[in-house]
Amino acid sequence: MMPLDGYFLSRMVDELKILINKRVRKFKMPKDNVIVLEFLNSEEGSLYFDLSSNKSHLRLSPQQLNDFNHPFLNLLKQKLANSILKEISQFKKDRILFFDFLKQDAFLGALKYRLVFETMGRTSHLILLDENKIIIDSFFKIFNDDKRSLLPKLIYQPFPTTKTECSFEKIKTMTSPEEILTTCLGFSKELAYQVFHNHYNLIDMPTTPLLYQTTKQQFHAFDFPVKNKTIFSSLSQLLATYYQDHANYSIYEKIIKKQINSLTNKLANLNTNYQNNSDYLFFKELADAIYMSGLNLKAHYSEFNDYPLNYQLTLNQNAQNFYQKYQKQKRALTPLKKQIDLTVNILNYYQEILASLPYLNNSDLLDLKIELTELGLLKTKKQQSLKTPSYLKIATDNATFYVGKNSRQNAHLYEKIAAKNDLWFHLKDYPGPHVFLKGEKTTENLLKGASLAVQYSKLKNEKNVLVNYTEVKHISRLKKKPGFYLTFKNHKTIIVKN
Repeated sequence: MMPLDGYFLSRMVDELKILINKRVRKFKMPKDNVIVLEFLNSEEGSLYFDLSSNKSHLRLSPQQLNDFNHPFLNLLKQKLANSILKEISQFKKDRILFFDFLKQDAFLGALKYRLVFETMGRTSHLILLDENKIIIDSFFKIFNDDKRSLLPKLIYQPFPTTKTECSFEKIKTMTSPEEILTTCLGFSKELAYQVFHNHYNLIDMPTTPLLYQTTKQQFHAFDFPVKNKTIFSSLSQLLATYYQDHANYSIYEKIIKKQINSLTNKLANLNTNYQNNSDYLFFKELADAIYMSGLNLKAHYSEFNDYPLNYQLTLNQNAQNFYQKYQKQKRALTPLKKQIDLTVNILNYYQEILASLPYLNNSDLLDLKIELTELGLLKTKKQQSLKTPSYLKIATDNATFYVGKNSRQNAHLYEKIAAKNDLWFHLKDYPGPHVFLKGEKTTENLLKGASLAVQYSKLKNEKNVLVNYTEVKHISRLKKKPGFYLTFKNHKTIIVKN
């Protein structure tokens, strides 16, 4: 998951300032590790804090249902009920925001409280302070002898860092994105890269909520020259979409990894069983040797040729047992080999799905949901399986490219869209999307089709990638294998140089 950076949070402060001078009406906990503050007469929405380790963020959100309870939630109700949000500020350019509240008490008069939100990658905190910066309580408590502790009655200290606020004049003198990242507050790795290579002064740039797709989904508060991008009307809408997509992604990833682990263990057991049965000739030869030995077949022996025997049985009975074991192990090999081949095919299928996950957008994930439902791994309405799968369609002046990123999309393109004279592209000996080309088969279009096959695969950043292509009439589907697999002939290979 992509963490929030300091410059994103500075623009989020601007967006949240519409809540200033609003009165807090309710406190809710719609999900585990989520705290929501609702404001009186606020059409803009509620203040939503997510403290989960894999999706820590804050944003404006519609009203939420109240399902959970927590001691910290009860504390907020006690201290901040009917208080007014007076100010929102950022600590330097760090990933720390301060929310200052004022509450009028009939006996104590004006009371000031500060709610601190910290998001540090996989560590996030929501901390309530009094007007003297003394911790009243924290959602997550920390005790540490050597480092910062977050416990009641301690003085609050911001998360320690060696970084400083850097002017953009100073940033211009830096020699690499890594220097910006390790020296200056407010930068993520990708933001440092954009600022260094494009010489941006973020102070002068307007807020533009940007979501885009590379090998994974990324977002910024600024419009950068990137491909596959979507612009949102607000940073809150951007974050809501991003974390919802990744919530779905995480569910599917967990299901698929569970299948892969199960199949990997099954395959290991099958291979062990196959190896154990592969020595079946040994038992036939052992039985033959007993009968050729000239020994008394009615006698009882504890071993023969250093191989242990069942002393309760005669030598003849032991030999007959060896013949039976020989036949049993020999017969077992054929079904075991079929099970191994089937398990390998299914395992490859799930591994290809897992490899494609980072390149799937929300529509692609819906197709994947239907695919997993048809496999019995998800429960949903049967009508959804009738939906035509989505796919990526790219039109140029003289050609149209179709990109399938999962089995349903690939099957639909192959069976419903592609004509026999169209071209098909796929990575050589590596999982990836299936690309179809309708239109003129120019050198430029061939390279474009091959490049699309690389772009939506794990080999995207490799320097030289081999891509096979041929006419659709030369490919055929392997229907006995799970997922979508093809055989092909009369193909050529293009090298895509990144």
